[in-house]
Amino acid sequence: MDDQRTTSDSRRQALQLNNEAAAYLGEGKPEKAMPLLQWAIALQPDDASILLNLGGAYVLLGRHDEAVSVLTRATEVAPDEAMAWCNLGAALLRLPVKRTSQDQERAIAAFEKALDLNPTAPHVAYNVGLIRRDRQEWQQAVAAFGRALEADPKDRDARALLERMRAYMADERRHGDDGEGGRDS
Repeated sequence: MDDQRTTSDSRRQALQLNNEAAAYLGEGKPEKAMPLLQWAIALQPDDASILLNLGGAYVLLGRHDEAVSVLTRATEVAPDEAMAWCNLGAALLRLPVKRTSQDQERAIAAFEKALDLNPTAPHVAYNVGLIRRDRQEWQQAVAAFGRALEADPKDRDARALLERMRAYMADERRHGDDGEGGRDS
């Protein structure tokens, strides 16, 4: 009986700390949220909401490697939580200059998983489109921006980028390139 009470008290305390930390994050004060979240995660290491907030605090503090680690853990404990996948993708894109092609691929995979779970997740398809555009994967960029417009038909940026990608592909076809996204030498 005491073990159950201790576990229940621990969970309640962790959730209270997480809620307090979330308020600080909402105010843009990740430095105040961080110690509360670290305490909460020590009490409940597999709580997805605490992991999400901790990952968010790391991102806001510019500690992207730690954010990726924590958010990867969040996707492991809550694989059906679209927000965990969205945040992981975003954290991977925010890695500093050392970001690699593999980081982009991981971000795309995380965003695609988020879209599988929630096809209208805000800005997710748009982010995939930006990555695909940067990688010169024109057809995939067009598909992603099209999907972004399905989620939000009023997204002017997605519409403009979709039109640009289509125009670019048409121009490439006129000049003999197949538009498949080959890299320039």
